[in-house]
Amino acid sequence: MSKKFSILTPVLIFILLLSLSADSFAQKNSNLATKGSYTLTEDNVQFYVNLVQFVVGQKIKKSEQGEIRTQAINEFNKNPQAFFTELNQFNTLMNQLYQLTDPIKIAQGRMYFVTQFYKVTQMTPKQNLPSLIKIVNRYVKVLHYNPQTQLILTNKDIDAFLNYLDFSRQLGGMPAMNYVEKRNFKQYLPAYYAQMPAQYQAMFPLMPIVWKNIEGQWKRLTYTQKQQVIAQFRARLQQQQQQQQTQPQYQNYPNKNTYSQNSNNRNSSKTLAQKRREFQAQQQLFKTMTNINNMSHVTTMNIIENIGGTGNYWTLGDNY
Repeated sequence: MSKKFSILTPVLIFILLLSLSADSFAQKNSNLATKGSYTLTEDNVQFYVNLVQFVVGQKIKKSEQGEIRTQAINEFNKNPQAFFTELNQFNTLMNQLYQLTDPIKIAQGRMYFVTQFYKVTQMTPKQNLPSLIKIVNRYVKVLHYNPQTQLILTNKDIDAFLNYLDFSRQLGGMPAMNYVEKRNFKQYLPAYYAQMPAQYQAMFPLMPIVWKNIEGQWKRLTYTQKQQVIAQFRARLQQQQQQQQTQPQYQNYPNKNTYSQNSNNRNSSKTLAQKRREFQAQQQLFKTMTNINNMSHVTTMNIIENIGGTGNYWTLGDNY
């Protein structure tokens, strides 16, 4: 997981973050307010818009960009020095991300922001939350948080993981996931996330960035290159499956006794058929996690990188 992707230069990271809303404002860097020796500009507001879009993984609405601008002007007019102190703190963190060349570490940086925003949300009355956190909370729903490990699970993580899982299955020659499989995964994963080993838990918060990288690269490959990726992926998958046969597997999915007790505690009015379907879905969920190699997303990125052979496959900012 520590592999450095040299083709993902700091310049491309800069493009990734700052091109998320290239058309957000018609004006380039006009002054919005002045107080003493301080001046608030559109660039300052745009920085926060870019930050929010990096965290939520998509372009936000014009009205939401306006919310950020309005609060920025208000906070600036109250105390411009405090405003720029906070902005510079965020800017320092983002500059550290600009220097990274590993998508996994960039994803960890995103997870840091999600975690910190969640902590602020839990400690602050809703009406007092900064507009940027309010907007993030509209898109990113926290489903599980472990204060000891600092691992957090969100709806965005599950959606990205399912996209990656479906993509990987089809690369491996299996049929696409159907609606019921995806529904069951979304329904039961949050409840059993805490029971998974740490390495499986840690995989989910990385997926929004990792999947965006893989999806963008795949779209840019030619048909011949895609066939090469499929061949290499299936060969690697076969090798991994052979290795897993000789290694202990994760067997912490629920047994019938544990399931019966848990389900009775949650909802005693469920019929036997409902409980059976739920148990089967939960078993399938855990078996899926058993079969997913924690390094497989890195394997996929490495294969596509080797086939593509150019930094153009990593310019993902224009996807928003």
